[in-house]
Amino acid sequence: MIFLLIFGFQVGVGAMLSWWPTDGGRYPASAHVTVWFSLIALQGASAVWYFLPSRVLIEGCDTQAACKRKFPKSGEFDVFTI
Repeated sequence: MIFLLIFGFQVGVGAMLSWWPTDGGRYPASAHVTVWFSLIALQGASAVWYFLPSRVLIEGCDTQAACKRKFPKSGEFDVFTI
């Protein structure tokens, strides 16, 4: 799975670079900087999404037992350890 994601990001970087005209067979430095900042912004947004608890899971769960009743298929995920 990770290799597919890496491949997808490589294709995405190439697609974004292709928006700029080439100069002597190379893309300008501004194109590379813009693409790198886009990737950093995407990683930052992913980190925020990963580390912040979901209000959907926590809403209405005042105890761990209440959450297990409300979300029985959540497996071993424990919203109280976040």
